[in-house]
Amino acid sequence: MPDALRIGVFAPSSPVPMHELAIGVDYLRAQGFAVRVHEQTSAVDFVHAGTDAQRAGALWELANDPEIDVLWCARGGYGANKLPVLLDDLTRRHGAPPAKLLVGFSDVSILHHYTRTAWGWHTLHAAMPAQLRFTRLKPGQAHATFELVRQRDPGELFGGTRMTFDGNAPDAAITGQVLGGNLATWNYLTGTPHQPHGLDGTMLFFEDLGEGFYKMDAYLYQLAQSGGLDGVRAIILGGFHQCSDHAGRCLDQTINDEQLTQAIEDGLDGFKTRPLRPTYNEREAMSRILAPLRERFGFAVCHKLPVTHGPEDFAPLPLGATYTLGTDGALTLDAWDWLNTE
Repeated sequence: MPDALRIGVFAPSSPVPMHELAIGVDYLRAQGFAVRVHEQTSAVDFVHAGTDAQRAGALWELANDPEIDVLWCARGGYGANKLPVLLDDLTRRHGAPPAKLLVGFSDVSILHHYTRTAWGWHTLHAAMPAQLRFTRLKPGQAHATFELVRQRDPGELFGGTRMTFDGNAPDAAITGQVLGGNLATWNYLTGTPHQPHGLDGTMLFFEDLGEGFYKMDAYLYQLAQSGGLDGVRAIILGGFHQCSDHAGRCLDQTINDEQLTQAIEDGLDGFKTRPLRPTYNEREAMSRILAPLRERFGFAVCHKLPVTHGPEDFAPLPLGATYTLGTDGALTLDAWDWLNTE
């Protein structure tokens, strides 16, 4: 592999803010990477960065380009779930591309799973160049990201973070592959030909952005009922930025017929109201959601790995790599086949 790793940038999901991408690409070049931005990245079709065929085609072209070592997604959003069926067809007709590294997060979770299982690729959950925050990563997180991409051991990945467990810590350290990514996106795979199977001994990592906690409950129970948690030894939770509890409100006063008519016509504005039920913060909600599943499946649940949608923590997380989750809540990278171990 050449001294300057060659990065191909494409957009598998939502349209890309091109000025922000230019800033991010300049930053990558300043780190010593050779960067090619695929022309598809500027395309727009409906809510996506080009048609499904354009997006799948850009990925396929870069995947088979001998001048490209790493595919780095410009941004996430929505739409990567439409690509595996097209990539399956290309793979049947032409064979799998050579193993490379795919970098990104959020909606890219779909492609992390697909390229790892269908093509034997390496995958890194990490920040993307069309994010303005990409150039302002915490120094330790930026260093770890670029060292991992360069196939070098970065040392400490998570800044000494010790996660906290729901209930008692496990009796012994847990060692296994870490898979997963964005919770909603991971759930999109349920019921498809690409639904994750064979999860015995693994740990699942999840994070999300802007979802109601009732949706988290639905996603996790969908996974539970479809076999998506069978054999899992731990659930590792990152950040859930801008996720909130939508409790709804109801009248907290008696009203007469005239007021009832007004409430029907104009809503509850002007009336005394209260929440329909207690509301929960992130830790409380995720603990309540996972408590019965933790009891049913016997996995550990730990909170606050600094791998998120932001606004601050974007620690990189190699997926498909082997880690040890200690009884003290520390997560340690043991082995990742992308790293140069010579």
